Amino acid sequence: MNQSKTRTSPIRQTGKLGRQQGGYVLLLGMILILVMTVFGVFAMKGSLMQERMAGNNRDYNVAFEASEMGLRWGEAWLQSRTPAERPFPCQTLMASANQNCTDPRQILDTNLLGHDLEDRNPFKEYDGGTGGYWDKLNARPYGIDPATNTAVSPKQEIPGVKEQPLILMEQAFVDRDDLAGKPQQGRIFYRVHAAATGARASTIVVGGSSVAKRFE
Repeated sequence: MNQSKTRTSPIRQTGKLGRQQGGYVLLLGMILILVMTVFGVFAMKGSLMQERMAGNNRDYNVAFEASEMGLRWGEAWLQSRTPAERPFPCQTLMASANQNCTDPRQILDTNLLGHDLEDRNPFKEYDGGTGGYWDKLNARPYGIDPATNTAVSPKQEIPGVKEQPLILMEQAFVDRDDLAGKPQQGRIFYRVHAAATGARASTIVVGGSSVAKRFE
């Protein structure tokens, strides 16, 4: 008996339906790539923003620590004064060079200072010498002896800052022991201001403290 075998072959679909399915897959892939790109860009922007915020916070901390060191410097200078070296208030304020506190022992009188020290740019005012509160004849850089206007030995500088802190001191008031006694007998209260930068000149911190000193 003769047996005949029938061989079948799969039918390949290459018609209109196949072409439409291939187009949909390509479009979907492009959309997914676009969405992933957008998410990646936003992730990069968020990372850069966090890095910038961390840098600003670090720079502020550097300026804050430098300001604190400037305050300690001014406080130590006042506490080290002997009765013969006692600072006394200057009664004029920065109109011209010959009206500044030119005596090394003179510091500013509290009534001459306003309340906007933190709103000013002390370094611009100091460098420009325009006769402001932070004029170079009133403020002194960190490491400079206010009494001699010379650097102390050994030299002291704060690393990592754009400018060395500026220290400005003023006499606030006298807590007199006896109202009938001499006007300057008793504890003298001083205010110390220190302005400092971080690694960038745009980061400025101005701090303040008080010191009480008895010279008798």
